[in-house]
Amino acid sequence: MSFKLAFDKNLGLELFVFKHMYYDKSKKIFFSSYNTEHMIDAMGSFLLIFLNTDFEDDEDCRSLVFWFCFENLYYRKYPKIKKANQYSSTYLKLSFSEFNKEIAILKGIMIRIKADSLVEDLEIIDKRIVDKNIEKFENRIQQMVKRCLNSLGNNNDENRLKRLLYTGKILHLDGDRRYSEKSNKYYKSLGLNVIVKNIAENKQPRFVKVLVQRYRPDILVITGHDGMIKNGTGYQDIYNYRNSAYFVKSVQEARSLNYEGKDLVIFAGACQSYYEAIMEAGANFASSPARILIDFMDPLIVAQTIATTESTKYVTIKDMENDLRDGIKGVNGIGAMGKKKIVVTQM
Repeated sequence: MSFKLAFDKNLGLELFVFKHMYYDKSKKIFFSSYNTEHMIDAMGSFLLIFLNTDFEDDEDCRSLVFWFCFENLYYRKYPKIKKANQYSSTYLKLSFSEFNKEIAILKGIMIRIKADSLVEDLEIIDKRIVDKNIEKFENRIQQMVKRCLNSLGNNNDENRLKRLLYTGKILHLDGDRRYSEKSNKYYKSLGLNVIVKNIAENKQPRFVKVLVQRYRPDILVITGHDGMIKNGTGYQDIYNYRNSAYFVKSVQEARSLNYEGKDLVIFAGACQSYYEAIMEAGANFASSPARILIDFMDPLIVAQTIATTESTKYVTIKDMENDLRDGIKGVNGIGAMGKKKIVVTQM
């Protein structure tokens, strides 16, 4: 089915014309036909239904799809039937199980990807393999912590005061609860001044402005999970990304603030994010230029590097490229001034 629009000149109404499907409870079959009568409703009514649909609720989504999108869904599943049935009265049938297959939402353990898959297409990996990969990743993090601490001279809270060394203040918004906890632990292990908030990607645009005003950070990280819905195509279509639109909006909200001359450095994005749109919105660094995966650490590396670099030095991606998962393919940007300062006072 293709949605059709009509205009009633007498009533001055825009109308939405569609054919919905029916459900035979006894046979557990959904069906539609070219003989099925077209339904006509006011465009405003459809928009209200659409806007009131909770797309995080399975039943809400299923109801919307069943009512308005059945034939589109059917022909996507069986494209060869569309041409054969174009002028036919043949019924289109799908069993309940075909519409009700379990979908798994996948989130990376070490990479910031979000994707979906039919459960039946997934394969369970030996837990020992997973544990081994996690151990390697944790070892990599520990090595990075040691290198950073050596360069800072063990910049914990006590030593920072003794040395009068102040690193940039970081506000980190993360859509993943587990990553939020790990990020906070990592920053704190370096003695960095940080506030980490676990906020879902779709809610970040609503909260970012008030949080920036409250905490007044030097560095803002906006991240979580992302991914292309249709991989390998639609690179310039913001709706082909799961969360890039939220990252773009969050950057715009943060940049709309009058920051009283303070140069706010922004990193935004996750796996496969719409790099160009995020940069155009006002970010200093973003992912992912090559639409590839980035790992959990990449946003933290950017924030840490800016926070611990002298305020007289301009930081580019070259300064952190070797520490990133895939270098400039995963993260790039225009750069920013460092935020570390040494203040000399009488003790």
